Amino acid sequence: MVVRQRRAGRDGRSWAREEWRLHLVALCLAPLFSATAGLLFERYVGLDRHTALAAGIAIGCGMLAFAATAVVSLRVMFAREVCKRERPAVSPRRTGIRPRWHEPADQSARPNRPTGIAPVGRPRRAGRRCGDDSRETVRRRQQGNGARMIEPTDASTTAEEPAVRPPAAGAPVEHPTGGRELAVGTAMLASIVGVVSALTGALLVVVNLTGHAFGAWRSPESLSPGLIGAAMLGVTPGLFAVGRARAWEEVRTLLLPLVVVLVGLFAVSVRNGGELQAVRGGPLFLVLFSLGWVAVLGLLGLSALLCLLRQYLKPARPRGERGVPLPGWSKPVLAVLGSAWFGIGAGLLALPGFWADFVPWTVGRADAQALGVWALALGIGVLGSLAEDDLRRTRPALLALPGVALAVTVELAVHATRVHWGSGGGPALLSMVGGLLVAGVTGRWLLARGSATGPMVEGQELRTNVADLT
Repeated sequence: MVVRQRRAGRDGRSWAREEWRLHLVALCLAPLFSATAGLLFERYVGLDRHTALAAGIAIGCGMLAFAATAVVSLRVMFAREVCKRERPAVSPRRTGIRPRWHEPADQSARPNRPTGIAPVGRPRRAGRRCGDDSRETVRRRQQGNGARMIEPTDASTTAEEPAVRPPAAGAPVEHPTGGRELAVGTAMLASIVGVVSALTGALLVVVNLTGHAFGAWRSPESLSPGLIGAAMLGVTPGLFAVGRARAWEEVRTLLLPLVVVLVGLFAVSVRNGGELQAVRGGPLFLVLFSLGWVAVLGLLGLSALLCLLRQYLKPARPRGERGVPLPGWSKPVLAVLGSAWFGIGAGLLALPGFWADFVPWTVGRADAQALGVWALALGIGVLGSLAEDDLRRTRPALLALPGVALAVTVELAVHATRVHWGSGGGPALLSMVGGLLVAGVTGRWLLARGSATGPMVEGQELRTNVADLT
């Protein structure tokens, strides 16, 4: 690694040199990290000295190598995201907008263009006669100059025929929905949380579907951690769709509940620290999973708060017109659905001892509060979409709602024998989950229908921006 980073420095490849240095630093920290992990395994997990040392070396080297690779990947992702957002948002060549001087018109009624100036993108041919200056240009070409004497058309050439110029790279792009521009860090955080949620949620769902209680803390039944994993897995499609947005207002109905989930689950894990697998002891994999659960939630929660603060420090643009407003008949339904999820979540989170009796299966304190965090986040998302009153601003959330509903339905169907369907909580839970599915599917249908027939057709934003420039 030392040879590689020195060679990259001599060749002038600073990016590659920094990547090799990151891997080298991680490798140098591996002995210290492995020794510390070995001492912790020997003291708190109950392993003998040699087993603890071997586990510490393996885990320490693996985690630091993974950390170095993750940092390098994040740098590449950040660079790509910055380059993607600095590209011109509109292009006449891609949108098919033709400049006005290409349109057929009555040439007799058209005002004369100043001589010696050719429009942008239409080079003047050698035999064209446009005045004395064009003859001088032809004469110079015939003398062997070879240079094209074409001056770019200035935007102030004529009032009737301004030039079509795409916005410069890096310039702020006006978006039809208005609001704050989506920060690069916010889009990256959504993608990272999406990957973590997909992997962790799939692990929790698959293991708990087999009937084994697997989670960061001890649970009386496998259904509660399975539902947490199902919610993590179901929200993943919406998180991956955040990167395609340009404005913060298009994704805040999903990202604000995401911040609630990250911070809330971390607080629940710390509050119920005595129930963690790392504290209670048990199999090594469960102990490591609980430690990683708390560490990753703390890191992602802090990053989410910083990204949220950075996002609201960006200047806000005036809000545009509502493209696809919510129909009137859907607002009372969404208000009832969002209030139900919000109320149940707030009750489970604040008073788990009382509200846990309304859950139609056996739950512990940590399970009740974790489920309350997810219910609270779902309520905030549904009520937030009601406050936005624009389906264009809820695209990622409309992807997440059906995913969560379907994943939770599969988990409940597999563990149907453990749910007390005769109690009031069973039918209420089914109706609330079904409401999420209906809301997501109906919202997607209304968005597609409104985008095709409404005043702002999907894909028309770019054409509108170019038309404003012309």
